[in-house]
Amino acid sequence: MRGRKGDHEEEALGKMEVLKKLMVAVVAFCVLTVSAWAFEQPQKNDNRQPPPDKKEKVVPKGEKPPPPPRNENRGNDGKKGRP
Repeated sequence: MRGRKGDHEEEALGKMEVLKKLMVAVVAFCVLTVSAWAFEQPQKNDNRQPPPDKKEKVVPKGEKPPPPPRNENRGNDGKKGRP
């Protein structure tokens, strides 16, 4: 014999109740966490020293070689391979 039809439904209802309780617990945990973050005071350190001054680096610029001579190849001029 298989069992009563109601057994399966009762089991499903029990699982749904456990799932509902779990979801409520997760939401409550998230709400408490977010509220704790909202009320947390930022740490202040008034005794900090200002950052040290940056010294400008002087980079010597050398002579650049001249660019290579230009050729008359214009690349794609819209002729699509026709001379």
